[in-house]
Amino acid sequence: MTIAAIVTALAWLGRATDVHAASAHRIADDPGPPTRLPVASGFDDAVSTATLNSPTSSTSSISSNASFSSTSSMPSTPSTPTISSNLPAQSAPPSAAPARASNAPRPARLDGPYVLAVVVNGEPTGLMAPFVRRRGRWFVRAGDLRALGLNSPELSTQDVTEVALDALRGIRYAYDAPTQTLELTVDDKWLAPYTLGAPAPAPIRATAGTGVVVNYDGYVQRDRFTRASVWSEFRGFWPGGTLRQTGVTEHSRWRRGYRRYDTWWQHDDPARLASWTAGDLITGSLSWTRSLRIAGMQWRRNFSLRPDLVTFPVPALRGSAVVPSSVDLYLDGVRRMGARVPPGPFVIQEAPGLTGDLQASVVTRDALGREQITTVPLYIDPRLLARGLSSFSVEAGWPREAYGIRSFSYRGDPVASIAARYGASDTVTVEAQLQAGRRLALGGVGALAALGHAGVAGVSVAASSGRGAGAQWSAGYQYLSRYLSVDARMVRAIGHYRDIASLDGTPVPRASDRVSLSLPLGRGSTASLAWFAQRMRRQPATRVLSASLTFPAGTRGMISLGGFRDFARRGVHGVFAMLSVLLGGNALGSASMTSQGGGTQTWAGASRTPDYQGGWGWQVLAGRAFSRHTAQGELQYLGRHGQISALVQRVGRETGTGIGVTGALVVMDHGVHATRHAYDAFALVSADGQAGVPVLRESVRVGRTDARGYYLVPDLSGYEATRIGIDPMHLPADLEVTTTERRIAPQSGSGVLVRFPVRRYRAALVTLVGSTGQPLRPGTAVRHVQSGFVTIVGYDGEVFVDDLGMRNTLEAHDGSQRCRASFEWSKSPNGNIARIGPLECVAFGTLAERRPGRPRAPTIEAPS
Repeated sequence: MTIAAIVTALAWLGRATDVHAASAHRIADDPGPPTRLPVASGFDDAVSTATLNSPTSSTSSISSNASFSSTSSMPSTPSTPTISSNLPAQSAPPSAAPARASNAPRPARLDGPYVLAVVVNGEPTGLMAPFVRRRGRWFVRAGDLRALGLNSPELSTQDVTEVALDALRGIRYAYDAPTQTLELTVDDKWLAPYTLGAPAPAPIRATAGTGVVVNYDGYVQRDRFTRASVWSEFRGFWPGGTLRQTGVTEHSRWRRGYRRYDTWWQHDDPARLASWTAGDLITGSLSWTRSLRIAGMQWRRNFSLRPDLVTFPVPALRGSAVVPSSVDLYLDGVRRMGARVPPGPFVIQEAPGLTGDLQASVVTRDALGREQITTVPLYIDPRLLARGLSSFSVEAGWPREAYGIRSFSYRGDPVASIAARYGASDTVTVEAQLQAGRRLALGGVGALAALGHAGVAGVSVAASSGRGAGAQWSAGYQYLSRYLSVDARMVRAIGHYRDIASLDGTPVPRASDRVSLSLPLGRGSTASLAWFAQRMRRQPATRVLSASLTFPAGTRGMISLGGFRDFARRGVHGVFAMLSVLLGGNALGSASMTSQGGGTQTWAGASRTPDYQGGWGWQVLAGRAFSRHTAQGELQYLGRHGQISALVQRVGRETGTGIGVTGALVVMDHGVHATRHAYDAFALVSADGQAGVPVLRESVRVGRTDARGYYLVPDLSGYEATRIGIDPMHLPADLEVTTTERRIAPQSGSGVLVRFPVRRYRAALVTLVGSTGQPLRPGTAVRHVQSGFVTIVGYDGEVFVDDLGMRNTLEAHDGSQRCRASFEWSKSPNGNIARIGPLECVAFGTLAERRPGRPRAPTIEAPS
């Protein structure tokens, strides 16, 4: 090799270095805000990559510290267009050290607008954003940074304002020209925290059908006398609310007839979290006031309309991850949740599901297994309201008298009441109560305050007037933890203090004290101590001290010991002991002994409750009480239509028998359906008359449709989203269902009709053969003439065709040859897809007939 050749090669290498330093993917116009596009997807004529036709090429990068470097890469091929015409007149030798970038002016060819893929803290964002380079500095609009998820107080609030990246504190960048990527390394202050345990999706709109429910619980007992009673609830529901009435019908020596308990109408408004009630109701109250049964109107806050809503303060746990990591949350050593987080700050806003004093540990683990553990103390009390939340209850009406004894008995003087609570902060909840009645006015205020991690304290003061004035004050404290639980409350009434509950003859206690302690001893053992004292005007005082101890007995049993004593009344004391044992097969055995007032009771028994899916349950019990021996046995059966039980009992020398029936009748969708007791909401599933179709609730089978194609799911919770579905695998093959699952949220006390449309369609698996008996070639196109349905031939000449008529014609062609076959459809006797054929597909023409000079094939046959 000559010296001239060596010099020429060095010159070419130097030019290659400068070319790659100068190469840029340029955009002539402003490309707009960040767009979710594949990184380095290409921009046709707008973007060009400069590459020299040389054995090697180099990769250039410009970083925030203005360093410049070149590295060799694999051989490349020439690309179009090249920018060799823009090469400088002289090139640096290839051995030159990487040039340090500075604030010195850059060649004009590197300036201009760019659209670059953006990587933040090593994680591709999947976004492309517009940038502008001027004299070696990179500029971006403030709005585009915010669109990338980057924000800070120092960033301009005007989206169109351009800012220089090197002028923003906490942001470092590196530009990679070949990949057209801008890598940003940012501090946590620029990143919005990644939220874990975010609130559940917005609840779906609650719905209600129209119908009637009759719940019943009947019992007939026969010993020396015969007694029969039926408790019932009549409930009508429609989208505008529910109307209910409860009562009992009795037939005995002492009472006969129907006795009404309550009648009321209720309308719920989930959007406002409010409920309106008219009829028999209970007034709202606070922990330091009392309620009263009235007949009237009520307007109240109802948080149960949003089961997903967390009403108490939930502290946010914050952290930061340098690289993509996994985060686990432990509460008192028990893992509660886990998730993956991107680099940057994160916040956990998960409702703990536990209350009291907790230790929260956040464990961050990166891809290399390195762990960082942060432990934070928490205190959760569901009695507190989160900041800004409020609850209230406003009602007015006439007080109820002789409830449970007479059906219609009300006082003639109306009363009114208002109770309200408000979360002034996450640590303080304020309360207020107003009551008014005949010669009665009451007002009071109170508050609950969190004492850090030392528990929650509460105080209140109230005053009343009319027929004498008086006041009441109270103070309370509660602390809960896995090591110790304390609950204490003291109430004192002064003067002639009264409330609306005293109007029915129930006086206000003059003094009331309550203290309870619970101490876990480890290994499942717990010790408890409680004190209760109460003093009322013209009634004996009560001062009771009780204690209990619970500890395990082996691996399947539990023993409880305890006793009490009333220090205000002589001779009132007692002790008890109880053993509970798991017997296997979902059976539970128990034995107990109680001694009180000079008498002793001993009992032993075993029981097994029926499974939810249905089946048998039983109970046996024997013992001695009040100097008489008692023995009884009960058999239960739980089915889809309700529960029935039979009881035999012997007390002393008397023997009695009893039969109980519990269930409900639902009138809905033009039919009557028997089911189990419908305590709240329910779903009536319809499979369009198809019997035996499995019904699923949250993907768990709960039953099958009856002969009419219905199944009633009785135990849903109002306003709580539930997935109801059917299993199409158990449908006959000639039936088609358009959807197999629906997500519903029934209104409280109402039913929802969940219909799964099932269509019987005419379909057949037809086998087509040519004139020689060979199946048509797989992939041959087939058209059903009557419906226009187009499909292809499968293996062995089989063609699946639906939407058939009684008479059908199929035309087949493979691009050059055509044939036709006709047949009549008939239903398969076993409900499966009908199989028809083999049918000869008779040639009737070719596509080649449209092209003169080409021969016509008589049939379509598969190659032999």
